[in-house]
Amino acid sequence: MSDTDDQIRLKSLNIVGGVATFELLPPESFANVFVESARASLEEASAESYVEYEIRDNKTSERFAVVVQRVGRLTPHTARLKAEKERDELRATNLRLCDEAPGADAWDCLKAEIPRLLGRERVEDLPFDSEYATALHDVLAAMKRIESDSPLAGEES
Repeated sequence: MSDTDDQIRLKSLNIVGGVATFELLPPESFANVFVESARASLEEASAESYVEYEIRDNKTSERFAVVVQRVGRLTPHTARLKAEKERDELRATNLRLCDEAPGADAWDCLKAEIPRLLGRERVEDLPFDSEYATALHDVLAAMKRIESDSPLAGEES
């Protein structure tokens, strides 16, 4: 590296209305340190594609994001689109499964099937002692509560 690589260099000079505006280039050593820091931050975060840092303007307190990305890898925008597509596919699957799930009349079918499952032909053939009736009521109430508490129940598209 030559001595000029560590010096600030003039990129352009504009004079308008007696006001000079300079555009400067940072020294090569600054650029090299920046690149090394960017690489290290990607490795430290085990980031495959990019890392994002928040910086704040001291004068306005406005916040900005600085993204350090490996060239040719997944961009933040592409990553968001990919995640949104996966989310939409999962939502569609959930809706399909909800549509295939038993409806409200399935509870009536279940109530009608309980006697058969217990070895009786009709509801009237079931023992109606208070313990059985309470247990059956509790089971059906719990099943309805589970159905209504399900993350799929009432989900809006």
